[in-house]
Amino acid sequence: MAQRSEGSVFTTWEWQYSWWKHYGADRQLRILVATDGREVVGILPLYLQAQRSLWLFSRTTIRFVGVGGDTSPEYLGPVVAPQRERQVVAGFIDHLLHHMQWDVLSLSDILSGSVMAVALDSYRAQVRLLSRKGLSTTNSYITLPGSWEVFLSSLHAKRRWRIRNNRRKIAKQFHPRFYVLEDADKLEQVMDRLIELHHKRWASRSASCAFSSDNYVAFHKDVMRLFFKRGWLKLYCLAIAGQLVAIDYCYCFKGRIYQFQRGFDPDYQRWKPGHVLLEYAIEDSINEGNAVFDFLRGQYKHKEHMTKMKQDALFYEFCRKSVGGFAFAFRYWYLPTLKQWVNRR
Repeated sequence: MAQRSEGSVFTTWEWQYSWWKHYGADRQLRILVATDGREVVGILPLYLQAQRSLWLFSRTTIRFVGVGGDTSPEYLGPVVAPQRERQVVAGFIDHLLHHMQWDVLSLSDILSGSVMAVALDSYRAQVRLLSRKGLSTTNSYITLPGSWEVFLSSLHAKRRWRIRNNRRKIAKQFHPRFYVLEDADKLEQVMDRLIELHHKRWASRSASCAFSSDNYVAFHKDVMRLFFKRGWLKLYCLAIAGQLVAIDYCYCFKGRIYQFQRGFDPDYQRWKPGHVLLEYAIEDSINEGNAVFDFLRGQYKHKEHMTKMKQDALFYEFCRKSVGGFAFAFRYWYLPTLKQWVNRR
């Protein structure tokens, strides 16, 4: 159903199952299923978690599966059969608001303008609950044209020159090889090299980085293995003298490339291996006939240089008028505003 619906790669069984396997401890799984006769027309994976606000007041929180660990999925929500979105989504939200026990309903990473977002906006105006809506993240993306040359022509002349010049410089110095991993026997080796490159790059900046926890590493290795089998994994590689110096970890799902993580060797930074690889990845995505290259969350200069197109993902929070609900709203909604007001005086 995920491949037929408007769902993203992050709502597939492979991603959701892997997340629950590594991050589901101390959480209670709740999967809402919509049926029409014997046909399943919608699935919404959720979990309940017991938490505390202000160190004293207990609360039960409901979230999407995929939210709450140290990884960052995007575009979450239900998986719904085509042509059934409005009816099924409305049924899911109605059940959540009126037939499930919770103090806080926290739904995040919902694509702005989606059926889910529109329905939640409508319900916010109807229900007598404390609620708020906000921005989860803003993501940059490229609508891919029919050819690499057409894409280049859409960029500023200075950016086109830099792309071509960077390619010439690294080619003249090293004769690098660009490829997309297709050999299953080398998957583990490339995964380990990606982690090594990512750590090496961020260590040089004295900053925190991904692949820092055992859960994160194990989760993404499981996702990569499962996605590789389905043909959804894209590990774009740049090698010099047989050594990988840059890797882009991406997904390919329903004509959309998702750039999830990247790593490059800072020893080669003079030759811009990260930029060169990204540009080859975009060119390859175009040549394969994909429609979108999605940079996902995080605002960085290399994204701004390639596109001005952005889309928002939203969060919605509802609090019941219970002790736990009021405590959550005070701690996370009203107290920060009060602190800002005091600091301005």
